Amino acid sequence: MDFSSIKALFDGSKTDKVLVMDDEEPLRLVLSQMLQSLGFAPESCACGEEAVELYKKEFEAGTPYAAVILDIVVTGGGIDGVKAAEEIRAVDPHATLIASTGFCESLVLKNPAIYGFNGLLPKPYGLGELKNLLTSLLS
Repeated sequence: MDFSSIKALFDGSKTDKVLVMDDEEPLRLVLSQMLQSLGFAPESCACGEEAVELYKKEFEAGTPYAAVILDIVVTGGGIDGVKAAEEIRAVDPHATLIASTGFCESLVLKNPAIYGFNGLLPKPYGLGELKNLLTSLLS
């Protein structure tokens, strides 16, 4: 990938949508702002069920998300990021799914691919880690 392609990925000239699922609203807001600063159009939700429904809707409309960032542990009830990833994969086997967790004991941290994830963002992470992971997955 040449410099102009990388620049287009992060200078706002590319408006790929990224779906963020996290049960903590402050984290959704911060991650959405980080994604906007990288030139993405973020959408967010608080639970796995909603993430699956949003993904299905956009996929069926022919406008799938470039990536989906899923919180692994959801404390408010409902399906977690692992189950949401499984259901999204059933809709779109080529979806780009990123696991996000702050729980260091999570088995997903050891091998995210086994659970259907293309990448991993261990919390806390910064803009640099997010940018590097998205660059590697979407290039």
